Amino acid sequence: MITKKIQKMIVPILIVAIYLFVNCKESSDHSSHDHSNHGNSHLIPASDAASGSLFSIESQWKSESGKTIALKDFKGKLVVISMFYATCQSVCPRIVSDVKQVSNQIHEKTGEIPQIVLVTFDPENDTADVLQKYKKKYEMGENWTILRGTDDDVRMLSVSLGVNYKKTSTGDFNHSAIISLLSKEGVVVSRVEGVGSSSEKLVTRYKDLR
Repeated sequence: MITKKIQKMIVPILIVAIYLFVNCKESSDHSSHDHSNHGNSHLIPASDAASGSLFSIESQWKSESGKTIALKDFKGKLVVISMFYATCQSVCPRIVSDVKQVSNQIHEKTGEIPQIVLVTFDPENDTADVLQKYKKKYEMGENWTILRGTDDDVRMLSVSLGVNYKKTSTGDFNHSAIISLLSKEGVVVSRVEGVGSSSEKLVTRYKDLR
């Protein structure tokens, strides 16, 4: 039997999934592209997040250390989550920088070190070894977990978070820049949209929910 909670989650997911399917049918940009030029012009506006719990998504992920993780493993924790891919040279490092600022602000306001989760758009190329090196390069602490999953699982999660993305003909990704806060029950309760945006509301929400 499907619970009312999951039903509430399925409806917005289906709506956004249909939207993404239609947009993926559009022709891709075939102009030449350099990773170093992956700037704001490649950001895609975000959609609304699903209203249900992400912990209801039945999927298995691999961390940068090779550990198998389910989203429900984070139940009981406030989680700051975002999406990226390792070969992105402009927007994604800025997202990581913004997440670090959010983490620092939460620590300053609450004395807590928040659980951070990053999920790659590019599981084909972002192997555990690549993600380990990425974590080391950007000096991410033990409270950071980087996940890779199947293409279908990544798509499902992105729709749930309201993060839109499209793979280009060159293998890069145009995508939304979103930092989300998940409640202890896995519901998106606050978001920061765009790079360099104010995270004050998200930090305040974290403080209220801890």
